[in-house]
Amino acid sequence: DFELVLGETVHCAFTNTRRGRIIVDKVTEPAGDVQSFEFVLVGGPDTDIVNQSFALTDAAAPYDSGQIKPGTYSLAETPLVAGWDLSSAQCSDGSTPDDITLDPGETVTCTFTNTKHTSLTVAVTKKSAGSGTVASNPPGIDCGDNCTAEFAGGTTVILTAAPQNGSTFVGWSGACSGTGLCTVHMSATQTVSAEFYKFPWPTFIPATTGVGKK
Repeated sequence: DFELVLGETVHCAFTNTRRGRIIVDKVTEPAGDVQSFEFVLVGGPDTDIVNQSFALTDAAAPYDSGQIKPGTYSLAETPLVAGWDLSSAQCSDGSTPDDITLDPGETVTCTFTNTKHTSLTVAVTKKSAGSGTVASNPPGIDCGDNCTAEFAGGTTVILTAAPQNGSTFVGWSGACSGTGLCTVHMSATQTVSAEFYKFPWPTFIPATTGVGKK
């Protein structure tokens, strides 16, 4: 809205800035899990603040923010789901999801990978008053009876059996065998049994001296 003076020439320049978009993809380990994860995308220029909430599963198509103005955005998976670890969150432009700089015409794809916890149950069997304990590395299992601990999927857990009070470790069964260290790859829920046995002390019968005849 301007007034053109007699004999004046006015040049008008129009500048257009191309919008960009943010794509969000969800990956689960193990693949194909049906668990749903919630996200929030906020940010952008003060004149056009974006605040989008959405949910994704591994099988779902990636989320598309639609065309949004260039600016700085923050993307977060919240709240974190119990029983899962957020093992990685990466964006295609090298930025972190909480600080995405969207340039004109740019498409940024951010991938969130979650790893499901798996459980390891150890059953300790004691025969003939045998006793012992089982401990794990990384920590979680440390018991002389039955116990269960959760580990992130893909974790390698090493179990060590320690006989006590003169007992003998007989061996593993379930996810392990033999009598050495038990190595369990937690690709799924696993069960291991450990057996301890105490051999009875031998019974000594004192020798008797016979009485001879004269």
